[in-house]
Amino acid sequence: MGNSSQLKKYLPSLKTVVLALPQVEFVLAVTKETRALSIQLMDEPQPNLAFFFDAEDAAAGASVETPSSPSGGSGGSGGSGASTPPRRPPPCLHLGIHCGYGGFLTIDNLTDELRRIAEVVNNRRRPVWVDVESGLRTTGPGRADEFDLGKAWACIRTVFDLGLPWPRPTFASR
Repeated sequence: MGNSSQLKKYLPSLKTVVLALPQVEFVLAVTKETRALSIQLMDEPQPNLAFFFDAEDAAAGASVETPSSPSGGSGGSGGSGASTPPRRPPPCLHLGIHCGYGGFLTIDNLTDELRRIAEVVNNRRRPVWVDVESGLRTTGPGRADEFDLGKAWACIRTVFDLGLPWPRPTFASR
């Protein structure tokens, strides 16, 4: 699409596609570039549209603001060994907006980060999701970057050990 200042002109087309395909779950990464478009889409929440807040983008300098966090989301140092936990922006106040968080999530910090995300969300009835995919990968000498099923199971155990509520079914899984 090129120039990010032109993204808003695609809003009617994007809304049309989201409404025409209710069986498809759309996820829009909220970045500095997509902020204006995201906020306009949040004004009319759709059940098959979710917004993704990536702490790695924020740490790289792509600060993100949401209607409930005018100061934006920034912080954290890069990599999985971040010494300062990344700042996670609160989701928009409208409960109909589905939000997800990612960036800097690994099996080593998942318990603490899920607790921090729960504090930011501050609503036990509000479903949120996390993207841990890069934290579930293993690399090593002579070993390709690959998905690690052991890490995936450890993350699942972490979620259950924390007593988190069951996730809502997604449109994509129906």
